[in-house]
Amino acid sequence: MAKFAPNYMKTLLELYRTKELSANAMSAAKELVKVTPAAKLTQYYTIAQEKANNDPDESMRPLYWDIVILIVPWLESTQVDDAFAEALAMARNDSALLQKKAWRVLEQIASCENQVCQAIMTENEDAIIKGFMSTLGSVAANARKPRIQLLDIMLSRVSMDSLNALISELVLCTKDKNAITRALSYTVLTKIAARYVSNGEEGAILPFMQTLLQGLTGNPLTVSCTLNVLNISLHEFRREIPSEIHEMVLDNVLLLMGSNAREILKATVSFLITLTKILDRDTLAVHVEKIVTSVVNWKKETRNPFRVKVRRLLERLIKKFGFEIVVKFVPEGSPLAKMLANAKKIRARNERKRAEQGAAEESEDEEYRDADQNLDDLINETDSEDDDDQPRAKKSKSKKFTDQLMETEDGEVVDLSAAHGAISSAQVRSKKQRKQKSNDSDDEIGSAPDGRIIVREKKNYKEDMDMLSSDDEEGLPENIRMSDQKIAMNEKSERGTKGKKREADSSLGGGEVYQSKKAKGDVKRKNKHDPYSYLPLRKDMLNKRKKHSGGAVPGLKNIVQGAKKGAQKGRKNRTRK
Repeated sequence: MAKFAPNYMKTLLELYRTKELSANAMSAAKELVKVTPAAKLTQYYTIAQEKANNDPDESMRPLYWDIVILIVPWLESTQVDDAFAEALAMARNDSALLQKKAWRVLEQIASCENQVCQAIMTENEDAIIKGFMSTLGSVAANARKPRIQLLDIMLSRVSMDSLNALISELVLCTKDKNAITRALSYTVLTKIAARYVSNGEEGAILPFMQTLLQGLTGNPLTVSCTLNVLNISLHEFRREIPSEIHEMVLDNVLLLMGSNAREILKATVSFLITLTKILDRDTLAVHVEKIVTSVVNWKKETRNPFRVKVRRLLERLIKKFGFEIVVKFVPEGSPLAKMLANAKKIRARNERKRAEQGAAEESEDEEYRDADQNLDDLINETDSEDDDDQPRAKKSKSKKFTDQLMETEDGEVVDLSAAHGAISSAQVRSKKQRKQKSNDSDDEIGSAPDGRIIVREKKNYKEDMDMLSSDDEEGLPENIRMSDQKIAMNEKSERGTKGKKREADSSLGGGEVYQSKKAKGDVKRKNKHDPYSYLPLRKDMLNKRKKHSGGAVPGLKNIVQGAKKGAQKGRKNRTRK
């Protein structure tokens, strides 16, 4: 494979510059670069680096940078060392693109397991940490992901003092636009807290919590990010964190309940929900009144966007202290009174179901263990922005996906979640109904509503009335046969409806009323409208899209054409005279 690798590598790098095959070409090149000789890779690296810096087409430069990042870890040691030093210098550049590519080069070298890269990382650990600290306030938003990935790789080698300085950046990255960056930030912060706990001393995590609490004095975004990180830290290390720290954090959070920023209030509610699961009843009882009164005093516009979280908080408090204690702090006219009554009904219903099933009352530990069991669930709950408007349904993905599919009788599957899924399903149903209707009309053999068989003729349906009569009528006199009576009644009703139609048409006044008996053309009649074609005035007549098809009025095109022909005949007759 190594013999033909240079040719394959060259072809893949050329394909990577095409948008259609770029992803597939890069995935194949990542495996092939491991067996390609270093001499050939040096040639490709030199060309790609020159193009990445000086290509006249700026849209192609990121593609050449990707090729550079792919090849760098597999070059010779001197070239990898030079690329490493160049990337460290480029990380301080003002360009967001160059910052991102520089951190990606460093991350690629750190993640590679060959001996050359590992030796370079060991020699330059201090330089990388200095690079982290020097660019702490100037890092671009799109460079955060490779930067945090590099920190995650080097986390065990970084000192605690340096990690404390990086905590603030990681906290802010929990609200980054990139989902991978957010998840990485939570993961790295959890690992940093685990390093504090690993000392084994009681209260060893206190310096980490004190560093986090400093973020509660910043702007609303910083406070919201800090509360989310505190929420997850208390969830993960609930057994290692002393109760004194819980009370200290709770006192700081309760001060934020009076804030006007919606972002802060939402984070405080999520934090309090988790805290009601962690703290015991005696510790939390002192703060119940302040929690409930703070939520009651919120404005309606502030509380409504995350009313689901508020309801969950009230349900937790009712479960902990009972309905009678919580309702004391809620005024009668408050919207929370109705929410509390609803929560009480739900709890009573659940207790009845458990009593019927014979299940024992679950303990507080079991109750907490059944709630959010892993870190991913809590991160998803913290990051979600839409869970305030509607509760999340706990259904499996496969069940949800199958509910969105409908299979027709012809075996065709219709996706109801697609943009035109509902329209296509309606078209399938209407087509099936039309087909069934045509089959019913074309069948020679049918059935009556009472189950009797009807033999029809294909064209003349009016003569099939006798088929509806029973065979028992054959021995009856002609004057009392049911089929003849049915035919007579139908004919009479048809004549009546036709007569009514003719009377209605004549009352409306057709065009023949205005015809002249002595000459051609129309004449005016007494007590009647002028002999013109009258059209109803509707706003859909102004629809410009129907202009070429004769407008929204049926027959208007023919009327206009007839008027033009009449006008032409009139002009010709005038000229002859």
